[in-house]
Amino acid sequence: MKLINNFLYILIFCIFASCQFLQQKLADYAPDILFKTANLKGIDLAGANIDFTFLAKNKAPIPIDFSSIKSQIFVDGKKLFNADIPQGLQLKANDTSDFTVSQRIDFKDVTSNLIEFFKKDTIDVKIDGISNFSMGKFGNKDIPFTANKSVPVPKLPTIKFGSFDFKKQGSSLFDPSALFDLKFSIANPNAFGIDLNFIKYSLTADNKNLLDGQAPALQLASKAEKEYNIPITLRGKEILSMLPKLKNFSSMNYNFNGNMNLNAGQIPLDLPYSYP
Repeated sequence: MKLINNFLYILIFCIFASCQFLQQKLADYAPDILFKTANLKGIDLAGANIDFTFLAKNKAPIPIDFSSIKSQIFVDGKKLFNADIPQGLQLKANDTSDFTVSQRIDFKDVTSNLIEFFKKDTIDVKIDGISNFSMGKFGNKDIPFTANKSVPVPKLPTIKFGSFDFKKQGSSLFDPSALFDLKFSIANPNAFGIDLNFIKYSLTADNKNLLDGQAPALQLASKAEKEYNIPITLRGKEILSMLPKLKNFSSMNYNFNGNMNLNAGQIPLDLPYSYP
């Protein structure tokens, strides 16, 4: 009986030592996963495309398999979704290889208030992952990896008031009128084009509403600026009495305001503006 007990103790010790040996080998030959690059592949008002590239290095003299590469994407500390590479990765003995986690960040998933979101300069995109590798008879082990990328937030287009220039006075005494040119511009500060569905505008001076209007749909190219020169006819005896001031419009207490409607992906975004 004592002999059997001794044999069991020896067997348990051998199994434990074997496990310890295998675990030590896994630790010794665990591959290194190093962050390599994070590239902003594309960006628009709807979101950003980012490629996170990592370098996997096999330190073992035998091939290893990454059975799974799982990761999570965070934006400004908020988890958005999981980002997995289902096919895994195979490394030859003492070999290195890149693997890339490509993701699309939709801004509507980051915030419920896109107008406030576009006031930011950047967002922090983080990836946390676990890669499970197999080294034959030595077993499996999880290797963590992580990376960060600061992503610039697109800027909304800006509208600037130009001038309200007197051109001529109408000749009719029964229908007094005056012709003006309304000038303003809209600029796209981004490195990509944007689509505007319309621009509504209103002009007041000395607490009187002078005009309301709407500019049609517009495709504004990267870094482009569109200038508007719109002829405006004002009518009525009250306008005639204001004409001396209107001829020197810049000295009046005026306000140019309205809203522009643009597409942030499939989401129409209504953006108010006011000048000055």
